[in-house]
Amino acid sequence: MSNTANLMLPLLAQSQAQKHVAVNESLAILDAVTQLTVESITRRDPPTAPVEGEAYALPPGPSGAWSFKKGKLAVFVNGGWAFIDPRAGWRAFVRDEARHYLHDGTGWLADAVTATPSGAATGLEVIEFEQAIGTGTAVNTATRIPAYTTVLGVTARVVTALGGSLSSWQLGVAESRGRYGSLLRKGSNSFAYGLTGMPITYYQDTPLRISAVGGTFNGGRIRIAIHLRHLAVARS
Repeated sequence: MSNTANLMLPLLAQSQAQKHVAVNESLAILDAVTQLTVESITRRDPPTAPVEGEAYALPPGPSGAWSFKKGKLAVFVNGGWAFIDPRAGWRAFVRDEARHYLHDGTGWLADAVTATPSGAATGLEVIEFEQAIGTGTAVNTATRIPAYTTVLGVTARVVTALGGSLSSWQLGVAESRGRYGSLLRKGSNSFAYGLTGMPITYYQDTPLRISAVGGTFNGGRIRIAIHLRHLAVARS
């Protein structure tokens, strides 16, 4: 029995018995790879109780039923694993990272908007986290702007009202405390829209600084998103 060129779907032979088996397998694979979502791009061992249609992008060194299938997509179909070679230009949403990847014909590139055949790429990424606010006049975030990235802007929303004697607050970095917002309100659902007119590149991991204005903090919580661009160097 022959297969299709791209997805290797089984084609029906004229005198083939149980044609529904091949048709159902093809439909299941199409269902998995159309608007492709994979559970993980780093997991090496098959799950013990996979769900029909579940898919994984296999990293180096896969084991068990995935042995020797590095680089392939593993899709659980009809009670077993089907393996598909991803093609250049395919995109996948990786569920356990909540990130999009682009396949360049050799491997998966995180957050890539565009890429060359040798893997050089330009990526866009949003890093979202929540920062608890304690007491004091300022707090440095535990999550940092990654080194060698260009920040397009930072947005934030107060999810728990900021307590304390402050009149407003600022969002920035140590050397520029209001870079991404100043005179910000402290009530629940207040927000910052810190779009920089000139994107700034950071060459080392850098925390954001949240600063109280006109007083001090005493509790609260802020959801922050760092909107950034990064580059990937071509493979050797």
